[in-house]
Amino acid sequence: MRWDNRTRLARSAALRPEPFGALAYTYHERRLFFIPPWLVPFVEGTGSETISEMAQRLAAAGQLPDDALGKLLPLLEGLRRRGVVDVD
Repeated sequence: MRWDNRTRLARSAALRPEPFGALAYTYHERRLFFIPPWLVPFVEGTGSETISEMAQRLAAAGQLPDDALGKLLPLLEGLRRRGVVDVD
C-alpha cells in the first residue's frame, strides 16, 4: 500500500453507514468490519483520488484526526487483504 494508490470498495463487499462510522461486509469471507468515521471516505472511494490527495483534502477540512495518518496505510492494506477494498 502506497500513498499514490487509489482505493475503492471491492465488488465483493458492502458498506452500511452507521452512527459510529460504517460496517463493511465481505461476501466471500462473510465477515463484518467496523470502519471508523475518518476511514469511511477511503473505503467508499471511487478511485478518482490517490490516498494522499484524499488525506490532504480531509485533513484540510478537519475531518481526519492528526493521529490517523500513521494508521492509514496499514489499515487500508489490512482491508485490501480481507477483500473490503480494491487498490489501483
